[in-house]
Parts: sequence; C-alpha cells; structure tokens
Amino acid sequence: MADREYAAVAAAFPEYARGRTKGVEQVTSSAGSTLYRTTFNGFSREQATAFCAALRNAGRDCLVR
Repeated sequence: MADREYAAVAAAFPEYARGRTKGVEQVTSSAGSTLYRTTFNGFSREQATAFCAALRNAGRDCLVR
C-alpha cells in the first residue's frame, strides 16, 4: 500500500517528486495498530514546505520533519 501511495503522489506531483528518494517507515498508532508512512526524501526545508502545502491543498496529509 505504501508503494502504491508513493507512486500515486509522485504521478500527481511530478514537479516535486522528480529526483527524490522514497522511504517507508513502520509506525505504531496510539491505538496500537501498525501503519506505514511513505516519505519523499532529498528536499530542502523550503522545498518540503512547498510540497507539503501542495499536498494539503489536494486534500492529502503531510508533515515536514
């Protein structure tokens, strides 16, 4: 599922995804279930913030770390 989401986001936002690397992190929710977080790596903070804003405007969740 994480790979599918990465591919879908990369296809929808090629101007941000081009040249980035993919990461998938396993995380545990507060309810104890296992989730997988897809990450795009290789951004400056400014680039990541712009990408995150575009994702949010499209109704997707995003965080910059």
